[in-house]
Parts: sequence; structure tokens; C-alpha cells
Amino acid sequence: MGCVSEEIESLLRSALPDYGVAPTPERLARLTDFLKRLIRWNRRIRLVGSAAPEELVRRHVGESLFLHSLIPLAGKTLLDVGSGAGFPGLALQLAFPELRATLVESNSRKAAFLQEVARVSGLGRVTVARAEDVREQAEILTLRAVEGMERGPTRYAHLLIPGGKLAAWITLEMADRWRRLPLWHWAEPSLLPGTRQRAIILGELPGERPA
Repeated sequence: MGCVSEEIESLLRSALPDYGVAPTPERLARLTDFLKRLIRWNRRIRLVGSAAPEELVRRHVGESLFLHSLIPLAGKTLLDVGSGAGFPGLALQLAFPELRATLVESNSRKAAFLQEVARVSGLGRVTVARAEDVREQAEILTLRAVEGMERGPTRYAHLLIPGGKLAAWITLEMADRWRRLPLWHWAEPSLLPGTRQRAIILGELPGERPA
């Protein structure tokens, strides 16, 4: 897969600055290896709909890493619910090793893929469980294409420490509905680069802020 590796690395080098991320050699190496493994695994189990390198780099990796431009990540704990193929949690962990990410995935086959990448990279931790069964909490909770998102974020509130932030990759229409929910405090949604209707929205429940 030499040619594929070169193509992925070239695409990452070109695309990452569009999402506010520097394409350092270490970052490029980790993300290239991740996407190369994803393409290989995707032939056996369906991790993503399209494994075209440009789609993976921009729609999945780039949009995941855009969170870095919205909130500080260094030294933070992060829970990624419904990690699937590793977006956004695993991509964030590989790009920012100082993050302490736990990837929550109930599908054992998808979890096996996440565990392999985490083992090879030495980064991240995988929990094979449903979100409802997870008892640990984090400073940042990430949601992207999780089942039941249209019902809102309240079902995941128990995973946040007081004052923690929820980050969700959703449409502007859904963001507008979420912003009407009681209790939650929402920032203005931030459009993902190159899109008109998809954004990251940050929410917080009232409580003591983490130090």
C-alpha cells in the first residue's frame, strides 16, 4: 500500500491547515498509518461508507480535528461515544497525543479495529460498552453520528464532569433544536470548513467548572 500511503500523506499535508492543524511529521505519520489500516479493515467490515482517501482526510479526519480550533485539548480527558471507525475521538488522540481519550464503542468488530490502532500507536483507550453503561466521566464529551442524536444530548449528560463540555458534529437544523433544550448552555454553532449546513456545537450544563 505504498502508493496509498503517499497519497494519504499528501492529502493530509494539504488539508490539515484548512482545519487549523499543523501537518507536523509525527502527526502525518500517525494519521497516515491510521487511515491506511482503516482502508484495509474496511474491506472486511464496514467502518465507513466511503474509504476514498480524500473523503477520509477531509470529511472524517479534518472535520474531527477542527475541534482543536474551538476548545483547548492539551491534558484534557475526552470520552468519544460511538467511536465507530475512530471519528472524532481516535483521530483527535492521534493528532494530539497530550489528550487522554477513551473511545466508547458497543460493536465488538469496530472496537477491535479501534483497539488495534490504539495498541500500535500506544495512544488512547477503548471501552467496549454502550454509553448508558459507562460510569467514568470526562472533561470533554464528543458525539458524531451517534444513534439517537435527534433526541438530544441529555442521555449522555452523566458522562460529563461538572462544567465539562459536550462537542457534537451536527447539522445547523439540529443545532437550532438543541439550543432550545432546557438546562444546557450552548455556544453558537461553528460551521465546518467548506460546508454550509454542518457544524460543531459546544454545550455545557450548569455546574462548577473544572480547573
